[in-house]
Amino acid sequence: MKFFLYQLRDMRDTAYGFMRWDFAKEHGFNLADYEQVYVAERNYTGLDEMFEEFNCNHPADFKGHSLSVSDIVATENNGELKYFYCDSFGWVDVTATTQPTVVAPAKEEKPKRIWTEEEVKTLIQSNDKVLYGGLLKLYECQTAEEQSVGATTENNGYGFNGVDSPILSSFAEFLKKHGYLSDKQKAIARKKLVKYNKQLTKLANN
Repeated sequence: MKFFLYQLRDMRDTAYGFMRWDFAKEHGFNLADYEQVYVAERNYTGLDEMFEEFNCNHPADFKGHSLSVSDIVATENNGELKYFYCDSFGWVDVTATTQPTVVAPAKEEKPKRIWTEEEVKTLIQSNDKVLYGGLLKLYECQTAEEQSVGATTENNGYGFNGVDSPILSSFAEFLKKHGYLSDKQKAIARKKLVKYNKQLTKLANN
């Protein structure tokens, strides 16, 4: 099976760079904003395996940033192309949004997955993609003023607390700019994000 990796041409000037799918959908998601940065022919067992390779063991000829939230992976199997958006938690099939609208028979909706606090805690400690998504989700909860000064000024129960705000805000800005965190940054972020587990679980289930 062939896998195609797409990343935004201009990450910093695109409103939904490194943002979850719900945000991207509401802020002008368009495949035309992307460029193809890699083609891989692999026998991956799933998209998470590709995510791991393009974070922990980059191919020598790969020049993009580490695979992260807002990137798109396209799969080609027997001539059929499907597009998947890298979300904060898992992947979203966005094939329909990359093609002309086709009226299809209504499908029975699957029950929405409800995450437990323990599941979210485990994923944050073991999965870089979830760690990155959780950090960015909390950063989004900071007000515009708090983001600009890198400190929490409102005690509204959302985002970072006053003690963690400077360092976690700096990590979020670094992640948005570079697409990855260093091993030291990840270790610190994992330790600190434990206290936000209830908030992250609520965000994951919204």
